[in-house]
Amino acid sequence: MVCDRLGVSERWACRVVGQHRSTQRYEPTRAEDDAALRARLREISAERPRWGYRRSHHRLREEGWSVNRKRVQRLWREEGLRVPVRRRKRRRLGDSTVPAERLRAERPNQVWALDFQHDRPPTAA
Repeated sequence: MVCDRLGVSERWACRVVGQHRSTQRYEPTRAEDDAALRARLREISAERPRWGYRRSHHRLREEGWSVNRKRVQRLWREEGLRVPVRRRKRRRLGDSTVPAERLRAERPNQVWALDFQHDRPPTAA
């Protein structure tokens, strides 16, 4: 932008701005299989909604994709894929299906419980 507006050389503009000249020539390249990889990630997410990007990355590697985990994470995030939050089970209202009467002892020695207690011997000082 500085070169275009002020009509100065690239070398001078980079020196003034404090930027390396090599950054001006960098052209980012997009991978050609990006669309196919995104589609496969969406398929895996639909098949296994409880899987995150790590398990999906492992599945992709098993299928023969040569893909970096960080790339899978970036694409996963860009696609808006998320593992749904687990819902807590609702406490049911009304009578219990297992009444407390079934859990009571009806005669002596029907229910046994053991308590184990560990005691260290006193240490000699």
